Amino acid sequence: MKRRGFLKGLAALPAVVGIVTPDKAVAVAVPVVDPHPKKLWMGDLVYIAESLGRSMAHFPCDRRAVVIGSHSDMYTSKATGVGKEYSLFVEGEGRTSWYHLHQLTLLEHNRGDLCQKWQVDIDR
Repeated sequence: MKRRGFLKGLAALPAVVGIVTPDKAVAVAVPVVDPHPKKLWMGDLVYIAESLGRSMAHFPCDRRAVVIGSHSDMYTSKATGVGKEYSLFVEGEGRTSWYHLHQLTLLEHNRGDLCQKWQVDIDR
């Protein structure tokens, strides 16, 4: 039996696989591979680049923001770049979409609490 390629096949299996033999049953945890891995997660605090390019000159830039979600979180799509565009809650602005991964720098994880504080400041 060839073992080459065996691990690649595991990615298609569910997270837990049951293996039953005549004398025992075993549950084996198998990692599930996301076909569109993303770098940023909901609640991550990011810095938006100073310059976003000509086509996005009207977007807020040079500010902090909290990631609300990625395109792949919000929509099911097989489009190119899925998972690399993000909707953000921008300090002083509110919610806006879509920023590209290369325009964002991760500052800190798990800072979703800032959205509520920033919303209060916007509402004043």
